Amino acid sequence: MPWSGRAGCAFSHMEIAEGRKLVTHLAVFVRFPIRGRENEYLLIWTTTPWTLTSNTGAAVSGELEYVKLRAKKDGALYYFAKENLETQRLETQYKEGFGSAPWPKGLGKLKTIHQSFEERGGYTIEGTIGGAEMVGWTYDGPFDELPAQQHPGGYAEPLELIPTDQRDLPSGKDGHRVFDPGKDTTGQAYGGAGEGTGIVHSAPGCGDGDHAWGKRFGLVAIAPLDAGGRFIEEFGKFTGLRASDPATAQAVIDDLQDKGLLIAV
Repeated sequence: MPWSGRAGCAFSHMEIAEGRKLVTHLAVFVRFPIRGRENEYLLIWTTTPWTLTSNTGAAVSGELEYVKLRAKKDGALYYFAKENLETQRLETQYKEGFGSAPWPKGLGKLKTIHQSFEERGGYTIEGTIGGAEMVGWTYDGPFDELPAQQHPGGYAEPLELIPTDQRDLPSGKDGHRVFDPGKDTTGQAYGGAGEGTGIVHSAPGCGDGDHAWGKRFGLVAIAPLDAGGRFIEEFGKFTGLRASDPATAQAVIDDLQDKGLLIAV
């Protein structure tokens, strides 16, 4: 159900209908190091940076073609959906607004992936690969050092909340892998192209859709928040921070920047 971390209770339908407003927040492009492939990375985009602390999977589409982009700055090779390279994110909304709400003042046109890599020193394209060929790859998560990522079967508070049939699964750190979730009920690929990268980071402990993926594909769930929307124990420097606070998003982004994993904001 819709839940308010600040209030510590569920929202009513009336509150949802009457309480909507257009806001801006930070989204990030992050690289996940692919295991067994030196200086090669999955390129991930997410509008909820705090959920990266609980990542256990990366979803691709077997129907998409993924580009192999070599950055000139450091020679790193990046994988993401080919058609997303030049995609102008939210171009229609930039011109027309969001229904009755105009494009937010002070927010310029969003950059393409092409522009972000050009600003980082340029790039070359070395070919493409089908999404189906990437399924089964493993990678390092951005917050594998957190104690919550070390627990076999996932992490929740209390640990008894973890289903008994999942307790023999690996930890989040040991279980990161690429998978193809297939299509939704409308026939659209979950890992499809769009304003992201064609690779969807999955945190089964942070949302209903991801939780269903976790159960289906054997990805452990790491549930990071309490009923007040704050990080629980085992999340290091983030413990006690409220996930919805802009300062928390900035703390996550600063950490990613320090680790050399942040590509663009």
